[in-house]
Amino acid sequence: MECKEVLNDLSAGKTLVLFSQKMADEGSDVPILSRIFLTCPARNTNGTTQRIGRIKRPHVSKAAPIVYDYLDTRIGLAVSQFKTRRAKVYDRYPIEFIRTEKQDDGTI
Repeated sequence: MECKEVLNDLSAGKTLVLFSQKMADEGSDVPILSRIFLTCPARNTNGTTQRIGRIKRPHVSKAAPIVYDYLDTRIGLAVSQFKTRRAKVYDRYPIEFIRTEKQDDGTI
């Protein structure tokens, strides 16, 4: 399936879940998106801002936007980037953020 086809199906409600590393980045317009799962640390706050903006767009059939952020606290660089970058981006948005941390025993 081509990218445009996938986005059309998503917009029409034919596709309910989309897994993609870059689909919610700059340039996509799918207002029905209401959830985003961030699973990798990111240095670029603009990318995080873009992704959050994708789920904030209004749509009549849309649930309230939620960001799920997965943070492996065993990796110092991931924790550092979260605190100095992503957390500051989240402070600018009045939407729900769910942060999930991986514990020392590997559980979430």
